[in-house]
Amino acid sequence: MNFNRKENRGKYRKRKWSRWRIFLAKCRAKKRMNLYFLIGVIVYSVFMIFLMINMMYKYELYNAKNKLITYTEVSKESDEEWVKVLRDGEIMDCSLFQPKDEDAISEKHICVVKYKDGDGDTRYYKTLAKLVYTHSFFSFDVYKNKEIDIEEEKDYNVLRRALRVYQGFPEIVTYHVDRVMDLYMKPPFVGRTVTNRVLYGKMMYVTPIFNYKNIKLMIKYNSKFFYPMHYDIEIAITPWVQRIEQKTPDILHKNLLTLRYKHNNDPTLLNSIPIEHINSMKQISDIMIADYLVDEHDRSQSKNWIGYNITGTDHFQYLLWDNGLSLNHGPLNKDSCINILCGPIEWYKDRKIGCDLICRFNFKTIYNLISFLNPNHPFIQANHNLISSFSQDILFSPQSYQSSSQSGIYFRDESFGSSINASLTNDLLYPLFNYGLYRKNLKDSDYNFVSFKPENFIHGFDVKLDLIFNHIQTCIDQFSFQNIFLL
Repeated sequence: MNFNRKENRGKYRKRKWSRWRIFLAKCRAKKRMNLYFLIGVIVYSVFMIFLMINMMYKYELYNAKNKLITYTEVSKESDEEWVKVLRDGEIMDCSLFQPKDEDAISEKHICVVKYKDGDGDTRYYKTLAKLVYTHSFFSFDVYKNKEIDIEEEKDYNVLRRALRVYQGFPEIVTYHVDRVMDLYMKPPFVGRTVTNRVLYGKMMYVTPIFNYKNIKLMIKYNSKFFYPMHYDIEIAITPWVQRIEQKTPDILHKNLLTLRYKHNNDPTLLNSIPIEHINSMKQISDIMIADYLVDEHDRSQSKNWIGYNITGTDHFQYLLWDNGLSLNHGPLNKDSCINILCGPIEWYKDRKIGCDLICRFNFKTIYNLISFLNPNHPFIQANHNLISSFSQDILFSPQSYQSSSQSGIYFRDESFGSSINASLTNDLLYPLFNYGLYRKNLKDSDYNFVSFKPENFIHGFDVKLDLIFNHIQTCIDQFSFQNIFLL
């Protein structure tokens, strides 16, 4: 009997302990469930917060794209606004830009820039970005190059610029050359950096997916976006210009600028030329002079003669458009580069046979360039009286000049190259010329390039300016001072 009682008590204890263990197990399971639930709530909350932030950002971006500000015309007033926007604005979004009717070699991106002015008003601007330099996933010093000094290495024998897909730095340099020449024919270009996550943020923008070339681009840009490290990419950013159109100067302009235009059997008379032709002749001449100074050969193609009609007038304004292939031969031009003054390819049948160089120039532009010369320069000595006489017929402000001992002509304290260098110091990527890589000869490997000291380029601008005045003097000797300058 006692044995049965003990046995029953043992069974009871076991059942009680089993219930207790079951109870504890249920509590632990409940705690785990509560913990899992809490973790789930936290994850869901974080996800929703990010989703809401993303939706707010996308909503802001969507609204921004409906009221984007674009560039209307080149002027000092527009420079004041746009340079601040391009330099200090927040780059919100970028997408690859692939023109349908253009087989471009450069990589371009359309970027939305957010800028808050001094009054607290927020505006959104549409811009275009070109790459200045590339980066490797494994090293930020991608291309091996040797810096050379053309003063020491006379036989540098550079053929042309390498890595022509990266066209940002020549655009910035040409913009500053344009402003130093006081042309205002090129929209502002500003250098700055942007992260790979912003520039390549739209991973699937390359379409259609079945296009082999686009598949390669998609893989390339996705890999840059998903690279585990954030890294900065140097870009040149400029306003998006509306209302532009292509307009190649015709043969009439060639004949006028090369003094082949015959009127009353006199090829030099300008009296009967319509004023709109005079204005366009000045612009075309200014563009060719600027192109020679920056060694831009791509203007021979008709597609690069771009401009716009000024609002409310019939006046067509040419632009210094697409200078991404400038500085083609390094700091100095080759002798054959003078053919830049031959104009677009429609002006001649075969440039190898020979072409007519322009011999008419905008006197206001030339007078501005004269101010960078030394007072004892041969061009000044040969034409001093005529320069003084013609300068009285133009509106020109000499505030930034140092008056010379020769009356009627003003000279600057700095040379042409030094003035360009002083202007470039305002850019965030200064000195910029260090981004120019050149192939020393055709047998060099893809990673064996040379670069030049920045001071070589600064001096090179002065050398090229002297060569321009040598050509102008040749035109004067052939056609006379009065016939080659347009007032």
